[in-house]
Order: sequence, then structure tokens, then C-alpha cells
Amino acid sequence: MAVLGKRSSTIREGESTAKVLVDAAKSGSTERVSKLILGPETSDEGLQSALVIFIHVAHDNPDVIDLVRESWEGLPEFCDTAFASGLACARLGNASGFEGGTANGQAIFLAVIARAIALSPGAMSDMEALRSNFFDGILALLALAAFTGKVLSVLGATFENMASGTWRNGVFEVSTVVLLISLNWMVFRHFGRRRMRVESRWKAVGSAASWLWLGVVSWLIVNFLVVRALSALGISSDLVAYVALILGTLSAALVPSLVWLPIWTLILYMRRGNDEEIAGAVEVGENDSGHRAPVLRPGQGVPPAVKRALENELDFLEDEEPLRMRWTPLGEGKFIHVDRETKILWLNSQYRESVLKGSRAGVNDAPLLKALLFLLFEEVFRGDTYGPEDTDKVALWQEVLVAAADAEGQVR
Repeated sequence: MAVLGKRSSTIREGESTAKVLVDAAKSGSTERVSKLILGPETSDEGLQSALVIFIHVAHDNPDVIDLVRESWEGLPEFCDTAFASGLACARLGNASGFEGGTANGQAIFLAVIARAIALSPGAMSDMEALRSNFFDGILALLALAAFTGKVLSVLGATFENMASGTWRNGVFEVSTVVLLISLNWMVFRHFGRRRMRVESRWKAVGSAASWLWLGVVSWLIVNFLVVRALSALGISSDLVAYVALILGTLSAALVPSLVWLPIWTLILYMRRGNDEEIAGAVEVGENDSGHRAPVLRPGQGVPPAVKRALENELDFLEDEEPLRMRWTPLGEGKFIHVDRETKILWLNSQYRESVLKGSRAGVNDAPLLKALLFLLFEEVFRGDTYGPEDTDKVALWQEVLVAAADAEGQVR
């Protein structure tokens, strides 16, 4: 992403800069906002994060995009790069492809989009959602206090039990601390993997918290039923009491998660616009691994090794037929034939020998060629529409592939 080449931060990056710019834009003067952007009050990092916020807000509010496009008309040519790339990023909802051009062009684009957001009630509502730092802090403190209080109470009971000689109780109580820490690690470590899309991460964290919450309730029910069952079976009262002690101690550790897990999840959802998460979204966007659209599943004719590699890297569309590849005579001037009805990419068997170069022919032959063809043609088979643009792309690929295949045969 382009930057203005300014000095390090002088105000809090990201949402603070975004709020300052939008508040200034409410006055109706884009010139004032431009001076603020180019002046010493704002930092390069803050403006970069503010740009990400603005682009995501504009993506969710098309009226902002329309206002920016209208404002672009009549502006100097040095603004074209910033406005063209900025509007493209806003339509995609991904700021990683922003190309700013000149510093003045970037400044004017930021000023215009800030003004457009200030004029849009929906966009302003989204901006207000960023003003959650104080409430986030209160919730975080409450959750941390509940967690810390439980740990301290367990440790206190542990020392008391050990001092009185009932060391077994202490061992089980120490295990509750380990259990609490483990649950926390599961949510924030496992479901915060870098390759996961930011939006998917929120869903994953929420799902994890929901399942853990359900697990806690189930555990309490099992606890009650086990103790009742042991009593009903006439088991020794000492053994029943011992089992009840174990289950009760673990339950005491799990019960607080009914409170702190939803609180932590709420904090995560509310912090979607904050700087560190925005930076993560930009990083994922730049790596281009977080925005992979689901694709057709590879079917018959695609070698197993290729299928496994695709499965490891991509999600598949489960409601569509897999894409198959098969060899058949197609005549001169054709290397492939796209059959969207049967979801088959036909390959001209005339070129099979030159492709295989002496390797054994079979259903799953030519893995390198088929992997490349799958990546190239899969999108053409996806969905219900097949327009002129798709026809043109297939015609282009057809010509290039035929020329390459003919050249391959001559090399032999």
C-alpha cells in the first residue's frame, strides 16, 4: 500500500486518525482535511490504517463510493491514480491493492472519502461503531478480574488443603487453573491463525465459544447424572463423595467460562475495526491467502496428488459438480474443449504423446499439465453465467495452448 513518506506516529494510529479526519470533514471543507493530512498532526501509519478503515466502510456503504466517484470529476490529473485504485479497492473491500500516486493525490482522495463518509448516515453509523475503546477496556477488565479471581481462589484453597494434609484436593484444584488457561489458549491461539480470513476468524471464535459454553453445560449435567447414578447403584458413599469432589472441582473451574468466554468473544467482535486487526487484514490481503474464493472440486482425471494439494489450499463448492478432465480426439486447431453442461474439460488426445514424453498414459496422467489447466479453467466452469468475456478468455487460451503444444511436438 502506498504511503505519504511522513514521520512516525504523533497520534494513535488507525481509528483515531480516521475519526479526526471524518470530524474535520463534517465542516464541509475538503481543503481543511487535506491540510490536516499533509500536516504534522497525523502520521504515516495512522493515515495508512485510516485508509483501510475508510475503504472497508465505503465497501459496506455504496453511497460513499458514488459520492467519491462524483467528486473525482473535475479534479487535477495527479489525483487519477489515487481515485482509480481507491474506488477499485472500495468495491472489492480490500485496501491492499491501493496505489496512491502523488502525495497530494492521496491527500485529496482521503479528504474526499472522509467527506463522503461524513455525508452518509450508514457510514457514520459504522464509524461510530469504532468508538468502543472505553467499553472494550471495561469488559476486558471485568473478564480479567473474573479470571484472576478464580485463579487466586483456587490457589488459596490449594494451599489451605495442602496445609491441612488433604493434598489430593490441592492437586485437583491446581488442575482447574490449567483447565482455564487451556480454554483461553484454545480460543485465542488456535482460532487466530494467520492464514484464516479476518471475517472467518470472528465466526470461528464465536463458534468456539459457543461450543465450549455448550460443553460446560453438558459437563454440569453429566456431573449431576454420574453422582446420582452412583448413589442409585448403591456404591460406597466414600467413593461417591470422592467422585463428586473430582467432578465438583472441575465444574467449579468450568462455570466461570459461562461468563468470561462470551465476554471475550464480545470484545473480539466489537474490536473488528481496531488497528491491530486492521493491520492483520492488510497483511492477509497482501499475502493474498486470506481472500481465496471457493472453487469447484477436482474430479476424475485430476491426479490424486494434485487433488490433495488443492484440498490443502482451497475450499470447495459442495453444491456443484466436480470438474473432470478427459482425453478425446478434438481435431486440428484445438487443445481443449470446455463442456460446461457435463463439467468436463476435454483435452485433445492428438497432443497426448508429446505431453507425456514416453510416460505411461492413464486416467491420472500429466499431473503438471492438469494442475495448471485446473487453475486456469476452473473459474470458467463455475456458476451459471458464461458471458462474452469468458468466451474471449477461452479463445485466447486455446490459441496459446495449441501453439505451445505444436512447439512441444517439434522439440521432440
